[in-house]
Amino acid sequence: MRNKNTNSLETTINIDLSRGENKIETSITNLDSTESYRMSLLVNFTPVDLQKTKTYFIGIDQSSDSKYNLRSSTNYIRDLSKKLKKKYKDIIIDTLFNENVIISNLKALKTKTTSNFS
Repeated sequence: MRNKNTNSLETTINIDLSRGENKIETSITNLDSTESYRMSLLVNFTPVDLQKTKTYFIGIDQSSDSKYNLRSSTNYIRDLSKKLKKKYKDIIIDTLFNENVIISNLKALKTKTTSNFS
């Protein structure tokens, strides 16, 4: 900006928003590393094409090594899933637990998740 002999900037920045409330915060840092006050903007975004939110959990609560206490991991996932379903009515939750956590199921899950984002 110094070389352009100006103290203002006008530009457009594209930002991917999440569904619901988004907080956008900006600040400027000059050449002396002095930062301006942070400015916040709350934007509520409702996409035209409402896709269901998909969440995947993998939990193992059994271990052949007794030094690992995993007993509550699947219960935590079940409790969290219930809370998420209560808060987000249209959420889709997919889980893999214990003996179902095998390579073929993990590969299938990987294929499912990567195909959702392409």
